[in-house]
Amino acid sequence: MGLPLDLAESFDILGVKPGDDPGHIRSAFRRLALTCHPDVAGSKHAARFERIAGAYALLRRATPEEIGELLRKPPRKEEKKPRSHFWRKKTDRKKPPSGETPSDSLRVRELLLEKALVEAEIAVTRLFSTPSRREEDLSSLRLRLLGSLPGVRLLALASLGKRGEEKEVFAILLEMARRWPSDDETVEGLLLQNLREEQRYALSEILCSNAPLLSERAALELLRRIRRFPGKDDLLQKMLFHPAPSVLSRALGAWSSPSLPDELTLLRLLKRGEEEILVPLLRLLRLRGAPPWTAGRIRSLSSGHPGAAVRVWAGSIVRAENLV
Repeated sequence: MGLPLDLAESFDILGVKPGDDPGHIRSAFRRLALTCHPDVAGSKHAARFERIAGAYALLRRATPEEIGELLRKPPRKEEKKPRSHFWRKKTDRKKPPSGETPSDSLRVRELLLEKALVEAEIAVTRLFSTPSRREEDLSSLRLRLLGSLPGVRLLALASLGKRGEEKEVFAILLEMARRWPSDDETVEGLLLQNLREEQRYALSEILCSNAPLLSERAALELLRRIRRFPGKDDLLQKMLFHPAPSVLSRALGAWSSPSLPDELTLLRLLKRGEEEILVPLLRLLRLRGAPPWTAGRIRSLSSGHPGAAVRVWAGSIVRAENLV
């Protein structure tokens, strides 16, 4: 449907003036639409109907500033135009068919006019209905994804399909990851989304930042996903704050950076007594070189820890004097 060239022409088409009440403009549109809708006036008037609908759509979207600017312009000189035969008073009224009373004919015409009016309103709404439908859809999706009911969130996640990578939808997913980090099903649903690689990393970064709040099951699933990332060690550093030995063991085992985790993390992990944690940690220290301040703790582990594997790895560091 083609739009008028400008606001001034739209006012002329509807026969109204800038500054008229919106209700008056709408009444003018309804009156004209009813008289030239193709269902009433015939298909030859379809182009005029589209022009009227387009003019009304443009006036509905016009801002007060645009109308004010139009009011400040000098009025255009009106050109006398020959009246179209469409507007001439018709004298050759057709007689109702045999058996049809004048009241029946009037009722049929009223129904046709009402149908034309409804379709005219729909035609105008279609000009700018798509953005509003999308905004409404995003608003509804946001409520479901960020709601407090896990079942609703899971259904919303499952229904996304490929929409997760859309910019607006992905922003909602990031907010969801910040708001509900400890829900196993939600974390799993987020990790299963169809996203681009950089989006997967951004989402995983938020989940890893909340590592202490994740359940052991969710943390292990997250570790399985992030092992493929090139810059995974930054994420693994965050996962080393999880309390579960199995998670810490997997994170240490996946470490690939030539540097070690930060000193506070090393100190905290060396104080742990679980063999499941100490073995991969001591293996990492053996390969990368243990800082001098760890010497006392490593010697103590080499002689006094109940786990044989811990004593072996700690002893190998002490014997090799692999303390940088």
